[in-house]
Amino acid sequence: GSRSGRQSWLGVSRWGLMWGLRGWRRSFRGEVGEPPSEQQGRRLDGGRNLRLSKVGAKTERDLVASNGRGHYASTPVRIGFAVLELDPFDALALSLHHSPGSLAVLVGSGLSRAAGIPTGWEITLDLVRRYAALKGVASAEDWAKWYQQETGRAPNYSELLDALASTPSERRDILESYIEPGPDDEEGVRLPTKAHHAVARLVAEGRVKVLVTTNFDRLLENALRDAGVEPTVIAHDDALAGAPPIVHARCTLIKVHGDYMDSRIKNTDQELETYSPAMNTLLDEVFDRFGLLSVGWSGEWDTALRGAILRAPGRRYPFYWAARGEPAARASDLIAHRQGRTISISDADSLFTRLEQTLLALE
Repeated sequence: GSRSGRQSWLGVSRWGLMWGLRGWRRSFRGEVGEPPSEQQGRRLDGGRNLRLSKVGAKTERDLVASNGRGHYASTPVRIGFAVLELDPFDALALSLHHSPGSLAVLVGSGLSRAAGIPTGWEITLDLVRRYAALKGVASAEDWAKWYQQETGRAPNYSELLDALASTPSERRDILESYIEPGPDDEEGVRLPTKAHHAVARLVAEGRVKVLVTTNFDRLLENALRDAGVEPTVIAHDDALAGAPPIVHARCTLIKVHGDYMDSRIKNTDQELETYSPAMNTLLDEVFDRFGLLSVGWSGEWDTALRGAILRAPGRRYPFYWAARGEPAARASDLIAHRQGRTISISDADSLFTRLEQTLLALE
């Protein structure tokens, strides 16, 4: 209330403002400041998943640019001259919690393999084996090489299927033997896994709206329907005509390699090099508007899908890469390009189980 009190208050404010601006200015220019002590670091760290880094002369932009292959854990938060980096798994959980519907989920063949379903290339090679048996050949060291020498062409899924089955019904029966559970299968084989069901529950809760998959089985559709969600499935261009906009649909499932009930599925190197203009347009919209969580996808073989991710201009939401072991070279390029964050996992089931538990704790 007194004049001296007001002067003192104003003086503190003035000096505080001056020091604050000076600190901001030095931080912006990247000047070196006194790093926090170990004791201060422990106080700032506090939580189990925050790591305190000494920044020195680096700014936030320098941190991103200098981070090798782009395995950037999270957006840094500057506290004085320290940076708190949120664990990438926790950053993923917060993304789904704070911005539901902002991330698309890319599901690769790893989830289907865990359910006991072979990949498209594995099916193609087994069809080659059946074709060879008709020629009296019981074994070969490399079935793809044998077929190339025998026919002068690389193995092609559609071509082999047409040769081995004369009607659509026969082709469907052959594929069902690889995809659908049989009477002699062990319990749980070729059925949705814990990861499939967890993804479906994320959709049912409104946390995820768009799914992209390279798999042509129907494990995701079955899991979604078990969760009470009827997805809009886009496996070919003809399904795009009547599909609602992805921003308005409850769930859009984009099967970039097609559906096993349709012989137009993609699995050879040549088939994976390009998508139709309509599919490219759809993927451009997804990868521009949404962030992405990739699970069970290597990123090594699907040239057209990798290209769609690389050309997306948007960085509105984060990019997460969940995989076992270190990403391969092409995957690392994707992660670096999108300033992605890697999450090391043992398997998809444990990832999504933990993710559900964390989201429940955040409620």
